[in-house]
Amino acid sequence: PPPPPPPPISLQYLTPSGLCVQMSTERTVTQKKPEVDASPAGAGGKAATARAGGAVKFDAHETSRAVLADGSVVRHMSDGKISVMLPDGGLCERPGTVDEVTGRGEWIGTNLAGTRWRQPDSYMGQPRVGFELPEIEPLKDEEGNVVTDKETGAPKFPPKEGEEGYVPPTALRDEETGEPLLDDDGNFKLPPDILIVPDPTWVDPVAAAHVTDPDTGAVVTSRGDLTMVVNHPPPSLRRLVVHSDGTRVVRDPDGGCAWRVEREGFAAVHAPSDDDEPITVDLGAALAAVDRDGGVAITLQDGSAVAADANATTGHVAYAPAASSTDPARSALDALRGTRGPPEPGVFVFDLVRRRILARGDEAGVRGFSVKADGTFAPTEAFDADSDAEGADGADGADGADG
Repeated sequence: PPPPPPPPISLQYLTPSGLCVQMSTERTVTQKKPEVDASPAGAGGKAATARAGGAVKFDAHETSRAVLADGSVVRHMSDGKISVMLPDGGLCERPGTVDEVTGRGEWIGTNLAGTRWRQPDSYMGQPRVGFELPEIEPLKDEEGNVVTDKETGAPKFPPKEGEEGYVPPTALRDEETGEPLLDDDGNFKLPPDILIVPDPTWVDPVAAAHVTDPDTGAVVTSRGDLTMVVNHPPPSLRRLVVHSDGTRVVRDPDGGCAWRVEREGFAAVHAPSDDDEPITVDLGAALAAVDRDGGVAITLQDGSAVAADANATTGHVAYAPAASSTDPARSALDALRGTRGPPEPGVFVFDLVRRRILARGDEAGVRGFSVKADGTFAPTEAFDADSDAEGADGADGADGADG
């Protein structure tokens, strides 16, 4: 079998407003706002009329969100609720509480037309009677006749759970006698648990209205859950989705936009129509880019760039100053990947695991150097050595590194 993909890595950026943005090599952008107190302004919601123990309860507020590689937005709320806002206007919601009887959660899905359904969580358990196993049959005597109640004449069935003599319908039985098998502790022997996927069920729909613009042919859909979707007809296929929290998802293939996710207070995330181009994140004073090959780079306000790559050596991060090249972000990624030979002068590679730094030279006479964990200088070869002892005798070679 092919080798497993490399584990994802991420770069993190903190904006002046306190928004923490994390870009993963899986092309996922996670954003988390700073913690807020339980005040009307901090909670971002109006005080509820209900009171508990004299304390006013406030509406749940968003704590973090993740923009996935397909433009979906996963929204986490302070009360444990999770919402997945799809780029086509669909919605999947997971309540913050579980079912009191089963102890399991569920998802509620809503499509563009307002149709809704409930999908309970899957779980490991015994096969269900009536599905994987046949229906429970009435009791029979030695001659194979159905045993009936003497007074009513109704057929008798095996004892139910909790009743004396109850035998689980999935209990293993002796092939000859048909008697249930017991383990050393006297418990019924059962087959291994299987993954049980409950059937989805329909729930009450959300009202939806559709209006067609006579000039453009665009279809405007408004749902009762405060979601609005504008779909333009071919050949443009443009689309605008406005979710109930104000999140906007735009698609404009002719304009080179596969999708763009925006919301006030969060960094905008843009995916171009060309899959070979990276997903970009507008950080205000910085710009992040995540490519399909597992590389992520952040170009800072001064023009310098920091990069990481899932396919690079574990723990390696590159930094390219603004003056290192015309494209510092690309130079930093190339330094990790080695796709263009030695890194350009001024590009540094940091080994965060072994605490080493590398700056290679070039053919024009710029001499490279490495810095070992103890702070001493060494030739570039020492950066890839298995131990800090290797290359220590060549520290004199770093004397000319400043040139």
